[in-house]
Amino acid sequence: MIRLDAVAGTLDALVDEATWRSREPAAISSRQADGNAHGLGRDLFGGMRRSVLTAEEGACTWLQAGGGPHEPA
Repeated sequence: MIRLDAVAGTLDALVDEATWRSREPAAISSRQADGNAHGLGRDLFGGMRRSVLTAEEGACTWLQAGGGPHEPA
């Protein structure tokens, strides 16, 4: 069971410590990873990811006329 407290901003797994530590992390296959790389969530912001400037340059997406962050405009 989990407890989500939106006011406090916490998410707690309500299990004992031994149970929590005995769980194995979920793994994702390369096929699943490839399938998750495409779709509305990733594709929606693909253009911004391709044109965003570096953090040192302000991470803006609208200041560059073309290309990626290190290609001349």
